[in-house]
Amino acid sequence: STKLGRAFLGCLKEGSIENGLEDLMALSPSNGKQCCGLCDANGIDMILEQFRESISLNSTTEEAAQCGHSCFPTDPPKTAKREEDLAMAVISMKQKTNAADGPVRYLMVKRPKEGLLAGQWEFPNVCVQVRNNKNKLEKSPTKMQRKRSLTKFLFEDLFFDPPDENIANAVSELPRVANDEPTEHIFSHVKHIMWIEVGHLCHGFDSFTTTWTSCSGKQVRWMSEDDMKEVGVTSGVKKVLNVAQSKHNPKTLSGHASKKRKR
Repeated sequence: STKLGRAFLGCLKEGSIENGLEDLMALSPSNGKQCCGLCDANGIDMILEQFRESISLNSTTEEAAQCGHSCFPTDPPKTAKREEDLAMAVISMKQKTNAADGPVRYLMVKRPKEGLLAGQWEFPNVCVQVRNNKNKLEKSPTKMQRKRSLTKFLFEDLFFDPPDENIANAVSELPRVANDEPTEHIFSHVKHIMWIEVGHLCHGFDSFTTTWTSCSGKQVRWMSEDDMKEVGVTSGVKKVLNVAQSKHNPKTLSGHASKKRKR
């Protein structure tokens, strides 16, 4: 059956649908050919007849391919993946405790309840552009475009009305180190090209609000790695965290004040 399915796709490209079916009929066990143990002669002939009834000479190649997938164990016809350039911030801080420094916490935001990766926690990010699949040479967004888009998202949404003004100001003064090359991650039908910017608040804070809701209704949280394990983050988030930690260790990053954030 696997051989029949793959041969069918080849027949579609080389000749008419009708001729393709005739060629496939010649491969069935009823004509003396061997097949896998899951198939018998009558079964394959019946499936081929069902397939013949499902399409016509007016069917498009895509319609015929989809029909072939329903009848044979072939991979479904692949559609082009959407490619998105994301500007992403990995911002971390240390929490002070009475005994010593507490865990490193990372700024995280929760995705909407519906859509791709619904309800999952992720690093703050914004889609800078959606690439045209027809033009593989499309230019990447510039460093300035990425930084401007990400800063706008951070301070016109997540930190617009923050629960801790001192932390919001510290984040606004934080220089974010941008990676020269993006990190890529592919989901089922979308490819994320992630341009990561990393910043660490070196001076710890004794107390702060770990969870709040942004002005647009997004859930925001300062999350430790243990917290991430508890809520269960995606492999894409883990990949970004590994890249950020390998290139920019929170213990060695330094932050210097630049200017107060604008309200």
